[in-house]
Amino acid sequence: MNHACRALTYMMEALPRSSAVVVDAIPVFLEKLQVIQCIDVAEQALTALEMLSRRHSKAILQAGGLADCLLYLEFFSINAQRNALAIAANCCQSITPDEFHFVADSLPLLTQRLTHQDKKSVESTCLCFARLVDNFQHEENLLQQVASKDLLTNIQQLLVVTPPILSSGMFIMVVRMFSLMCSNCPTLAVQLMKQNIAETLHFLLCGASNGSCQEQIDLVPRSPQELYELTSLIW
Repeated sequence: MNHACRALTYMMEALPRSSAVVVDAIPVFLEKLQVIQCIDVAEQALTALEMLSRRHSKAILQAGGLADCLLYLEFFSINAQRNALAIAANCCQSITPDEFHFVADSLPLLTQRLTHQDKKSVESTCLCFARLVDNFQHEENLLQQVASKDLLTNIQQLLVVTPPILSSGMFIMVVRMFSLMCSNCPTLAVQLMKQNIAETLHFLLCGASNGSCQEQIDLVPRSPQELYELTSLIW
């Protein structure tokens, strides 16, 4: 089984267009993740599914693959965990409101994953939520289900952690996600206010306060796009 998984993976690496044929194997790959007989086979199946998700994420999503890939996440090696979360992020890329049920049960696990120490895992998880918010931005009810209280808290902590875990591009994406949630769902905007988002924004713009009143405030060096997204969130 391991050699078969590898053969299909190598074929997609050598002949990218072959994924249009290998896509028929998605149910079998997912079966290896639902009942793990051999961890090596399961991890190789994740590698193949990650490659497939780049072009055929919709097929994986509609087969219930997002939940299957995350089912035994903590039992995998860190590289396999990264593949599983990359698959989840790709599945969220073009998800529609009618497909929300495919991801709903995995939201608590993904939210908790934001507190992980592995940078790539955290960034893939942020990408999941950013894509969900982008695709559901006009669905207030779904936004509230995506953005649980723990999600808002974990993202806030992620923004201020030192040294930074998020790259500049991911930082911009996460702040923009907050902006979309607040502009399209007043309930979430109020929730963020209650969670002292003002203090978070002050820290991101001015750094740690020294407790003294200053006539002139020096801004933390940031790229123009970072400053734009921060001010858009404030607005």
